[in-house]
Amino acid sequence: MDALVEGLIIPEIYWQEMASHVQSCLPEEACGLAGGQFRDQLARVEVTIPVVNQLHSPVRFRMDPAGQLKAFLVLEERGLDLVAIFHSHPTGPELPSPTDLADFYYPGVLNLIFSPLKESSAWQLRAFHLTGNRFFEVPLTRLLG
Repeated sequence: MDALVEGLIIPEIYWQEMASHVQSCLPEEACGLAGGQFRDQLARVEVTIPVVNQLHSPVRFRMDPAGQLKAFLVLEERGLDLVAIFHSHPTGPELPSPTDLADFYYPGVLNLIFSPLKESSAWQLRAFHLTGNRFFEVPLTRLLG
C-alpha cells in the first residue's frame, strides 16, 4: 500500500470482537491486530486478533511478542494485510497520546483507539494515521448486520 487510506470499513462482527476484548481487559489497555484488504483508498477489516498487553497497564500497551508473532502468522496464512492496530484508552483520551505517537512503527497502517463514551458504559472507536508527532483522523464505517 503506497498511499494513505481514506476510510476504514469494519463489519459489525469485528467491531464487536474488538469491543469485547477491550471490555474484558479492563482496567488495563487492550490491544490487538486487525487484518484485511486495502482497495481503492479504503481498508476493510476481515479478521481481528486480540493480543495480550505485556505491560498490564491502564495507560500504556506493548503487545506480547509471542502473541504478536502468532497474529502476524495468521494474517500471512490467510493472505491478509495488517490494516490496523487497535488498543484502548480505558479512561480516555479518545485521541492518540504522545506515547502512541512515539511508539508507532507501522507506516500506512491505521491506529484504532477505543475510548469510553461520556456518561455511558459504551465504547467509541476512532481511526487515525500516525506520522511522526502528528495524527490524522480517518472516517470509519461500521457495517451493521
